[in-house]
Order: sequence, then structure tokens, then C-alpha cells
Amino acid sequence: MDLSRTLACAAMTAAHLTLVPLLTAAAALGQLPGPSLILLDTLILQEDAEHYVSAPIDVVQGTDGSLLISDAFANAILQFDSAGRFVRAFGGPGQGPGEFMGAGPVMRAGGLVGAVDFRGMEIEVFEYQTGESIGAIGLRPTMMITSMTEVGDSLWISGMERDIWMSVGTVATTQLPSLARTGSEESLQLDRITAPSPYQTNPIMFGRLGHVFLDIGESDMVVGFSGTPYLLLSRTGEPMDTLHLQPRLRRGVPAEEDVRRPTQAMYPVQFANEISVLGPLSRDEDGNIIVIHTDPQVEMAVGRPQVSDTRFHVSSLSPDGTRQCADTEIPLASAGLPRVALEGSLLLVVDQIPTAGGEVSTVVRRFEVDPSTCDGTVR
Repeated sequence: MDLSRTLACAAMTAAHLTLVPLLTAAAALGQLPGPSLILLDTLILQEDAEHYVSAPIDVVQGTDGSLLISDAFANAILQFDSAGRFVRAFGGPGQGPGEFMGAGPVMRAGGLVGAVDFRGMEIEVFEYQTGESIGAIGLRPTMMITSMTEVGDSLWISGMERDIWMSVGTVATTQLPSLARTGSEESLQLDRITAPSPYQTNPIMFGRLGHVFLDIGESDMVVGFSGTPYLLLSRTGEPMDTLHLQPRLRRGVPAEEDVRRPTQAMYPVQFANEISVLGPLSRDEDGNIIVIHTDPQVEMAVGRPQVSDTRFHVSSLSPDGTRQCADTEIPLASAGLPRVALEGSLLLVVDQIPTAGGEVSTVVRRFEVDPSTCDGTVR
């Protein structure tokens, strides 16, 4: 997947899906302002001519407080320490061991780091401390992996398996080194949470809107499909609940009939510029659910759709969904192509700011999301 397609796929990720009955108070909840955002710090990355962030895809914090940013232009995972100094690049462009053709979501688990290679259909895996390549975990052509989260001694993966239309799976972190060394395409399985029916009937939904995000608790999980305004809450031994995310400032979603089967209404530029994208999600220590939404602006460039501008909003819900802070816009410098990520109540924003010399510098802002204060402020 080349950069323009990656960006177009990210932009084409929201639509209205009918799943199960909504909470009765959903419409009223959507009128509340968004959660409060508290700026913790701003870190300017110390880039050089060889190692710099140009097209960030994903960002996570390392166990030592460093930042791991997968970049589609560098086709590598770039590591910067807690002071912003460059540490190393995991991988690089190419088709050999430890190389990427299309770097994607980042994995950090069990002393390892890795990222999905969208075009190579594998997960490249490296030793965290040394940067040494261990190998690659193969992915089947029918599988799309869009997020990976370490929980305890397990790595939880989400995406879509087109053969069986399942969306969530898990593997023990102790198995990752051997899986990477063997490279088997059968080692990772998505065997939980059925994909909503429009993904099964509309190829565009799978190919362009098939991003899945999740948060794992001790006995439950929250799952969000980027093509829906709903969150699915699955509890062990209990039926699945549906929590509705009502828009206030963001665009919201198109009509259901526009996504069940391919139509002219899903023309990439027109469709992307009318929707909101459900993105990363997480829960804080009290169980409050925090969700990112994206309003993309897409234009045709050299015959292909490309993102020219992006607005991000953050929403929150109480653990049972009865109280919702609708959306607060995340401040951006708008000098490049930003990327956001969530870890609990911590919001990471990779952004670029113009410099005096007419170039740009990459900054990472860290915000604390306060889901109990629905005032829509940034302070």
C-alpha cells in the first residue's frame, strides 16, 4: 500500500451501520460539549537529514518513555528518547529481512517492537533494546491488521479476516519470537467479534473502511469499527452491548444505504469529505471510554485522492455509556500530516510546525483527557 492509498484509506473510514438497538438517551447525550484536554508537555524531535518524520502512521510510547513512530515515507519505525533525541530506526525501505514496503501500525510487546508491512503482508519484528531484526510474522492475503495492543502477557490484534469475517484475536507474547522466525501465515488468527454485515457485502467497506480498534479489560473488551458510530462492549458470559457516539461538532456519518453496497455515493473524494472517521480508542483507570474521530479533507492529486487537511476530535463516555462528552477539537499546527494515538487517558499528537527557515519540525504533544469534565476546553 503506497502513501497516497494509505492516506486515502485512513480518510475513507466512517459510515452508518445498523447493528443492535441504541441507548434510548443517545440523541440527548450528543448535545454535551466534549471532554477537557489538559496539555502536559510539547516535545520537539531532534531530527536530521537522514532520520526525520514525514508521513507518520502510528505512534506508541516505549517502556522507557521513548516514542516509536512508524513512518510511511521512511518505511521504518523511528525511535526518539524522552528528550526528543533520535535513538535508532527499526527497519528501512526494501523487501528483505527487517525491511518495509509499506510501514503501518506499531507493536510493542514482550521486549519486542514491530510494525505491520501493509504491502509485504507481514509484521516485521525487532529486538527493542538492540534494533536487531528477528524475522517477520506472515499475514494471509485475506487478513488486514490495523491495531496491536499488549495486555499482560498477551498481544491483542484487531483488523479483519475476510474468509470468516472475524475481527479480534490474541497470541502470547512469549510466542512472538518463534512466530517471527518461522514466518508462518497461519500463526495469527482473528477468531472473535464478527464484522458487521456491510463489511461482508460491500468490498469497499473491507478494503477502505476495515479499520478496527479495541481496548481490553480484565473481563471485557470495547471494539470500534472505523466505519460505524457505535462501540461494541463485549462482557464475558453476557450479551454484547452497543454504545452510540452522537456527533456534535464533527461531521457524523452518511445514510445507511450508502454503505451496504458499492454506490456512486462512495466516490472517494465526495464520500471522505462528508464523513467522520472513528479512530483509536482506550479506557482510563475508571473505565471511562475515550475515542478519537477524524474529519478528513481529501483532494485529487495526480489522479489519486490525497488528504490535504485533517481535523481530530476526542469524545468520551462513562463506562455504561449513560454520560457522553460529545467532541472536543484537538489543536493542530496544520503544517503537515498529523497522527494521534491513545494510551489510557493519555493522548499523543504527532504534529509538524513551520520553522523560520521555511521547513518543518516534528513535535509530539501529550494531553491528559479528562472525561469527567464536559466543557470542550483545551488548557
